Amino acid sequence: MVKRKTASLSLQQKIKDCAAAALDKKAEKVVSLDLRKFSGFAEAFLICNGTHPKQNQAIAHSVYDRLCELGAKPIGIEGEETGAWVLIDTGDLVIHVFDEQTRSYYDLERLWADAPRRVYSDEPAAPKARAAQRG
Repeated sequence: MVKRKTASLSLQQKIKDCAAAALDKKAEKVVSLDLRKFSGFAEAFLICNGTHPKQNQAIAHSVYDRLCELGAKPIGIEGEETGAWVLIDTGDLVIHVFDEQTRSYYDLERLWADAPRRVYSDEPAAPKARAAQRG
């Protein structure tokens, strides 16, 4: 794989690559929130969950490895030990890998309800189906 430099890596491309890395490990409900108008500590969140702490650890490792491949090594990672909530901080992007119960409890999507969001799925037809349901 060709390594890209952080300076030339756009935030949107970093989010897309991290979402793909999470989906590679069967992450569920992968969502990004654009926080540029709402936050002074990060430009975006990428939020997902797994069904088991070991899966969450695998998702986090996959995302971490992808970031390193891109030349965007994270500033820090927390929560790896338990896997209930793993947080990866890259400065502009914060990745949250939750278990289902912890994600539901903190409900970051509700807390940041006004932030523009994008849903990522490994099923190409899913976004169209969701758009039709809102219609």
